[in-house]
Amino acid sequence: MPPAAVRPSSRHRFLVVLATLTVLLLGFFALARLPIDLLPAHEAPHLLVRVSVPGVSASVIEEKITRRLEQTLTGTAGVTSIESVTTSGGAIIDLQLKHRRDIEAAQQDMTVRLERAKSFWPASVEPPGVSIVDASSVAAEFVVTSRERDPLALRDWVQDEFARKLRELPGVSTVDVQGGAVREILVMPDQRRLAGFGLSFGDLLQAIRKGPATDTPVRRLPAKSRGRHVAMQSGGAAAVAALPVILPGGESISLSEIATVTLGEGARPEHFRFDGREAVKLTVHRQPRVVMSDVVERVQAHGEWMRANRLIPEDIEIHPLSQKLVQARQTLGRIALALVAGVALALFTGQLLLGSGRRSVILGVVIAASLQAAFVLMALSRLTLDVMTLGALALGAGLFGSSAILLFENGRRPADHSAITVSPVMAMVVALPVALLPVLFVSGGINLLFREFVLVFGATWLISALFALILVPAFDKRRRYGSARRNGSVGHGIAGIRQSYDNLLRRLLRKPVAALITAFILAALMLTVFSIKGQEAPLSDDTGAVVVRIQGADRERLASFADDIVQRLRSVPDWREARHSLQTSHEELSLRINEDRARERGIDITDAGRALAIALTGIPAGDFRDAEHRYDIRLRLPPEESNSAVALGRILMLGELENRPAVHLGDVASVERISAPAQIHRRNGIPDVEIVASPADGVSPQQAWARMHAMLENYKLPADYRLSFPGSENLVETSRRQEPALFGLALSFLFIIQALLHRSLRAATMITLTALSVTAGTGAVLLLSGMPLSPAVWLGGLILTGITAGQAAIFAASVSGLSGQDLSWQQKLRRVAKYQFRPLLVLSLVTVMGVIPLVFTSGAAAVLRPVMITVGVGFLFSLPAILFLVPALTIFLARKEQSRGQ
Repeated sequence: MPPAAVRPSSRHRFLVVLATLTVLLLGFFALARLPIDLLPAHEAPHLLVRVSVPGVSASVIEEKITRRLEQTLTGTAGVTSIESVTTSGGAIIDLQLKHRRDIEAAQQDMTVRLERAKSFWPASVEPPGVSIVDASSVAAEFVVTSRERDPLALRDWVQDEFARKLRELPGVSTVDVQGGAVREILVMPDQRRLAGFGLSFGDLLQAIRKGPATDTPVRRLPAKSRGRHVAMQSGGAAAVAALPVILPGGESISLSEIATVTLGEGARPEHFRFDGREAVKLTVHRQPRVVMSDVVERVQAHGEWMRANRLIPEDIEIHPLSQKLVQARQTLGRIALALVAGVALALFTGQLLLGSGRRSVILGVVIAASLQAAFVLMALSRLTLDVMTLGALALGAGLFGSSAILLFENGRRPADHSAITVSPVMAMVVALPVALLPVLFVSGGINLLFREFVLVFGATWLISALFALILVPAFDKRRRYGSARRNGSVGHGIAGIRQSYDNLLRRLLRKPVAALITAFILAALMLTVFSIKGQEAPLSDDTGAVVVRIQGADRERLASFADDIVQRLRSVPDWREARHSLQTSHEELSLRINEDRARERGIDITDAGRALAIALTGIPAGDFRDAEHRYDIRLRLPPEESNSAVALGRILMLGELENRPAVHLGDVASVERISAPAQIHRRNGIPDVEIVASPADGVSPQQAWARMHAMLENYKLPADYRLSFPGSENLVETSRRQEPALFGLALSFLFIIQALLHRSLRAATMITLTALSVTAGTGAVLLLSGMPLSPAVWLGGLILTGITAGQAAIFAASVSGLSGQDLSWQQKLRRVAKYQFRPLLVLSLVTVMGVIPLVFTSGAAAVLRPVMITVGVGFLFSLPAILFLVPALTIFLARKEQSRGQ
């Protein structure tokens, strides 16, 4: 570094000390106020659009609603893909987002698009419901049981007391209640009276969902004209029975005049048991941008307060399903211990290798001030203390002292300051942030999981360089006075290793081409390993079953291809079971509608389907809440009116009016029993079929997958059809396709920045090739050892790329400092290697020692272990590459330039 750059800190050491102490003090205050958060979710939120079309078959729903709704939602802001699953009676459309931050824009855009969908939306179908699926929003989960209460009373207490109070807590968005029994009000209409009043099922639904109208007069019919006895109900059922139903003439009558209203218990599709007893599950979701730990603490404190104030009955037991906050604190405690141990090991190693107590103190102050400044920035940026943010600091415990170590040795650099184009410190510092920069601009798992890691790690790295540039020139006496004293046996040992290295380098530089050919052969072998073992793993479920997907335009052809593949898989003993989604079928009642008749009578297939569903199972008609309880309302015909095909044909569609006869289901459609697929899948508007295969006992999913891939890689499909694995198409696996491109982008950024800094394409080429070779070699070793290329491994590769490029840039900057001296290229490279051997060795050893404690940290911190392993293994390649490959590349590229110049 030029002397002019260090004069301010040397002249104003008091201000340097004051600023450093201020940062250290502010860091303690910021750390105490940083909220604790849980591990970030591995995937971005999903937006689910649910459509209920009761009584209509899946094929009709797909044609009339699913496809058109997909077209309307295509292009929604922030959405990467659209998947739909259509079943008999409804459809679910899943919109997958790129980033968590896209959710608000996606919701706004979706609202506008769903407004457009009203132009084709059937009048008898309820508007689609939109929900957010976000694993990171779950703050707490409880299971509630009772020793005395039945499932109905248990759910009543959970829903009316516990859940209601939790919803009022700050930061809580929703509280979902599942399980138990639900109170249900059953409304069974009298079709003859409906026909006589000119009413339809739609009129009843509208009256029920609208609720009581205080300004609508309700006309009571004379007792002799009612035609039957109406049993009066009490409570919620009585209130529903009194709801006004608007007649075609504008008058209204009570619902009890045309329907029987009874109170009962609804069906229980969700059934939970805990310790052998009926249970109710309760899930608490936090609001966006609210710290998870704050919500968890409020929920826990509120539960304890309710128990202390006897607001929880003695027979009620509340069991937390997970102790996420406790686990998060335990994990953060272990990471903090690893951080302290890493800093201590790094300082101990620095003391041994640097041989100076003063320098060790400076190194410790640089690392400590950098960490405290990171805490201050985290507090200002409203980041939380979690596995990623604290893990980033622990991973860099030794790395954050790199600039100080380089500056300690930089005073004796054999360079002419007037000739140097860039400081070695500057060349090293910029490499790591540039290599990590692409992570912030891509989607996928590496961005979702490691975005905050990259921000904290990169910012702390730059801060550490700033503190080193300030503190080392001001307080390092050896640097100012040029003392070259070394500490005892360690210094002599390093000197002996350096002499051996110089002898090897002298022989290498005589034949650099042979060394480069050897290196390129090794690189080719590494790339071969990548191509063979770096294939994406298939998507598998919890049982280890592998999922394969075929996409194409014709569903019948898809079914034939799927049948063929399933038969092939069943013929191989590696698979216990194989099936595809179109094979899973069931028998159902389907409507065959007469289009002409239906059009004449103003009936749509969805109207007919709703009437059929009301006759068979009933449909939800809303809910009702009185002072005590909440009730689900279901509209259904009496069983005796739907027990035969003749009865189904007499289901009322429209009541009789003066200018219109009554319309029954049999007038416009016939009901027949058919066998139909249970689900119809589509992805991005294209039909597909999923093949699920379960490995046989004793066969691992990896082995079965390898044999399946060998079987299917040559499977011939038409041009418009393709075979794929869903694991390579969802959000996290899509990132696996993007990560090689991400790595290429990082190398491109490095090449451009280093070319600008060094003003030399030769230096930029040498730095980039060195980083590429080290990272490729590390990846090959990891693949051969059985470690998959997960997002964490790719992140470790990017960090390793930046570190290696920075070290190579040190070498290149030192070589440029000798450009004005009359030396041969071999003499320049040997002189630079002689002086840079020691700092490079110290950098590597201090960094590795700082990472070691984090490797043994268990719990949620295991998500960072692939990053640590990648960086640690990479250092085994980086130091030899810098010491041998960089000089060989430099002299080879220099000779090429000279030959072109001649």
